[in-house]
Amino acid sequence: MLVSELLTECYSLNPVKAPTLVNWWKAVKPIKDCEIEAITKRDVQMYIVKHWRNKQNPMNPWGDRTMKQRIQTLRALWNMGIEWEFIEGYNPWIKAGSKIKTTRTKTYPDRPFSFYKPFHHDPQFLCIWYHGCRLGEIAGLEKQEIVFNHKIPHFKFIDTELRDMKNAPSVRDVPIHPSCYNIVDQLKTSRAKVGPGRGWSKRFRRDCGLPYGEAAHSLRHSFHTRCRSAGIEDSMMDAITGHGKDSIGSNYGNFKLEDKYIAISKLPDEFELM
Repeated sequence: MLVSELLTECYSLNPVKAPTLVNWWKAVKPIKDCEIEAITKRDVQMYIVKHWRNKQNPMNPWGDRTMKQRIQTLRALWNMGIEWEFIEGYNPWIKAGSKIKTTRTKTYPDRPFSFYKPFHHDPQFLCIWYHGCRLGEIAGLEKQEIVFNHKIPHFKFIDTELRDMKNAPSVRDVPIHPSCYNIVDQLKTSRAKVGPGRGWSKRFRRDCGLPYGEAAHSLRHSFHTRCRSAGIEDSMMDAITGHGKDSIGSNYGNFKLEDKYIAISKLPDEFELM
């Protein structure tokens, strides 16, 4: 059996969302025409050498985190193949990549609103700035997900054909900050199947002179800093931004839309401060 055939069989038994399948395919593609039984630990090591970007191989395509994810994907794929008896024998991906070290979090400088002057009237930017949402969530919004026929206008972030939410907490209702009432109707839904908003993010980084790797996502970090300065609790920030919760107890109960609105309204109108 070829590796590509294994992927097809595993997907038929365990369907996943499109973004996950894309990541599976990216990991499989370099070895898709290889016979599974012929892949040894030496082949696994060569896979890493050819693709892992480090000091010895600075031109390789995948950085530490991506390389680690690719190995984890292939390890899981082999485990499924063994469990469903498509593969006989051992999993050569076990313990592979142990020398690859990644950091869990990345920090970004907290830049003031004035720094982003080229985007002060950009609806995408303003919605991320005032709500801490992901660019993909905003870029994939349909008109019916911007709810104004309610006592509290809000975004309804749900799984759609255009946008797969990252995790369960990401499916949520977020009150619209009063500063954004007049601009949300200008949001343009992206129908790009590969990463809605990717073109916007590149333009944002270029026009603001941001370093590579620091773009729209850095605004989520800034949002958390401003929320803490406004006295908003971490649990409320998680509910607004769609972050997972750390403990089992913290998963009990939900915040009402009214409570989220009170919290998000504590963030000042940046134009009034200028």
